Amino acid sequence: MKHIAQRVLVLAITALLLVLFARGTSLTEVWRQIVSADWPLLIVALVSSSAAYVLRARRWQFLLRPVGRTHFGGALRATILGFAASYVLPGRTGEVLRPYLLARSDGLSGVAAFATIVVERLLDLIGVLLLFAAFLGFVRLESAITNAYLFQAVRLGGLAAGGASLALFLIMVLAARSPQRAVRVLWRVASLLSKPLADRAVATTTTFFDGLAILREPRDAALALAGAFPLWLCSLVSIWCVTQAFHLGVPTSGSVLLLMLLVIGVSVPTPAGVGGVHYAFRLGATAFYAAAEDRAVGAAIVLHALTVVPVIVAGAWLAAAGGLNLQRLRGIAASPINSPVGSS
Repeated sequence: MKHIAQRVLVLAITALLLVLFARGTSLTEVWRQIVSADWPLLIVALVSSSAAYVLRARRWQFLLRPVGRTHFGGALRATILGFAASYVLPGRTGEVLRPYLLARSDGLSGVAAFATIVVERLLDLIGVLLLFAAFLGFVRLESAITNAYLFQAVRLGGLAAGGASLALFLIMVLAARSPQRAVRVLWRVASLLSKPLADRAVATTTTFFDGLAILREPRDAALALAGAFPLWLCSLVSIWCVTQAFHLGVPTSGSVLLLMLLVIGVSVPTPAGVGGVHYAFRLGATAFYAAAEDRAVGAAIVLHALTVVPVIVAGAWLAAAGGLNLQRLRGIAASPINSPVGSS
């Protein structure tokens, strides 16, 4: 019953966002904007968004160095399958599937591999918040932005979030360098909770300290964080190409603002980001840059398709080649993360 209620809620949120996204537009005009877009630019967007998965697999190998030796082919396969599963299956299935597949193929600890996924996601978040804070702090308010008051509110929030993300990174580095001290601090904080909750919180958190191992040396920590920026650069190129292909009037620096809104949109728990990503893009393009509604809707649809569809197709092909189906993938995702997935 609980799972049914969750699915109903997710579907309701998705439907609401899609209604907001499509409200006041003409489907005929949206389609006309799509077919008349500059497709060479969209091809560049496709290549850029696809390259991000290659870079992500290589960065994941770097984060996994303290855990064990990995092969690039296995990391890339697990990455593609993981993201494809997250797009087509409920929940964050891919976050469990990725470490399981790599641990099984390369003989790693499943728990340690999963811990690096948590670290990867935190570094991604820190990276994009720092990027956004830099944009807000050093880029002047452009004449292309039509809502200056809204932009100033976003600037204050973004700068605060950037500062908080930098503090989080420093805490991660300190925890990696002194895990025992971090555990003691964690116990003090958890003591405010009831004992069962405190025990569970400490046990869960300390489980993932192995994933922080790459942050113990300053040089490796800097490289781990720096690895997030090429990934976001790929996203920025894709966004810029789509905005130019649809002639939305968004300047180059505006891609950073749209990226941040898309990050917020994708965090909404809808299947494959449907609804959340679309509405976030339309809202950013129209509220900040007064883009035409139909063009913004068409651009959002195409950008999302270029990001999601190729990975789903590639993931389906890899799954078929490996004898995996949706039922098997669901079973993997539902299995406890501390099961011995490292065995072949």
